[in-house]
Amino acid sequence: MDMTQVIMIGKLMEDPKTTKVKTEDFYIPVTIKVFRPFKDVDGAFKHDLFTVVMWKGAFLDLQAAGKAGSDIVIIGRLETKPMVVDGQTISMIRVVAEKCSFNG
Repeated sequence: MDMTQVIMIGKLMEDPKTTKVKTEDFYIPVTIKVFRPFKDVDGAFKHDLFTVVMWKGAFLDLQAAGKAGSDIVIIGRLETKPMVVDGQTISMIRVVAEKCSFNG
């Protein structure tokens, strides 16, 4: 079996807001700020922003403890989602959280 696992350590950029889907399920899309492990030519650490989708167990953890600015650890997987952009179908890659924990 093939598996893709992602571990991200970063900062939660906004307070979580739930989104309801047609199947009575809820999910939370959040943005995570993750610093790169090296400095740029100016000596500064750059960061990347990732959208992470949280369902079920990770959703409950986030809803209970997640606040903007909190340090967060995400363990999840990558998934692709087809999208049509300018008449062409492309694959968007997103992170789906399986577990999360907080510090701060």
